[in-house]
Amino acid sequence: VSKSGLFDLSFTHRANRRVYDFADDVSTKRHVTNTTFWVQPHRMVRLFGGFGLTTKDGEQSPLVGSDVINRVDYDHTHYHAGVRFQHQQRYLQAEYRGTDFEDNTGRFSDRTSSRVRLIAGAPLPGFERLRLSLGFQHYSHRLERHDDTLMANTVWGAAHYLCPFGTQATYSFMFDRARRTGDWVATDNIAHAFSLGRTWPARAGLTVGYRYYTNDDLFDELSSNGYYFNGWFKPIDKLTVRAGLGSEGLKIDDGRTLTGKRDRSRQYLQARWREDFGYLRARYESRRLTFDDIDSETDYSRVACDGSLMHDRYGQIILSYSYN
Repeated sequence: VSKSGLFDLSFTHRANRRVYDFADDVSTKRHVTNTTFWVQPHRMVRLFGGFGLTTKDGEQSPLVGSDVINRVDYDHTHYHAGVRFQHQQRYLQAEYRGTDFEDNTGRFSDRTSSRVRLIAGAPLPGFERLRLSLGFQHYSHRLERHDDTLMANTVWGAAHYLCPFGTQATYSFMFDRARRTGDWVATDNIAHAFSLGRTWPARAGLTVGYRYYTNDDLFDELSSNGYYFNGWFKPIDKLTVRAGLGSEGLKIDDGRTLTGKRDRSRQYLQARWREDFGYLRARYESRRLTFDDIDSETDYSRVACDGSLMHDRYGQIILSYSYN
């Protein structure tokens, strides 16, 4: 139910039953209910929120026909509420999210979580080409039975500059400090990212980026450097070619980890031909993950294609195939 510019209310409910043996003796039932809303009392003010409940009960087995039977019975509730103020390109938003997990089997795995988030963004006064954004989040996760809590405070921000002639530059940062009950010190996660892009309208686009990340706790200090290239090109109006390449290397600056130094890379190539009655698309992608210290390497590659035929009267048909 909605009224454009005034309010929106939605409600969904679904239920399913899963059977774990051929005799239909072991099964679980699951019910999922969600509702969300927003109300706009003023053109610059929007109130929003939501509520959800997931229940599951029954008996389940890890494999069909297995003698191992596990009892399942829990209620998982999540809810959120917030307010957003916006005027032209300037905005401020505050939001609260919470969850409650209640285990009815007696395993004492009840837990709760809460999340408070503030975000804001606006162009720099007198310099409209530069847009700034900033955010803060406090997160808490508590295990009720063990009186154990994980807390994290995160700050992030970004500056986006729109240069003349279709060029844009972006810088972003993130700082996160997490601490668990009983820990001597907190764990810090810090990231900095830079990107530079150029667009030639209706013909091509290119973006290059760099990211630095570090993780520091009491015993270990890790850091990584990564880069990526993304681009697209339209040699003719009906054909669009996209390609990307990225790599990241993780090293151990202090201490040691179970798997040691890590290198990760990814690349893809895609071509799409568009007609008035449909399209045809082909894509190739590959990923590689390497751990030199333990002499381990994983390669993944995938080839896929899909196409569509559309007709205003009879509808649309989509066919796809992938191999990996």
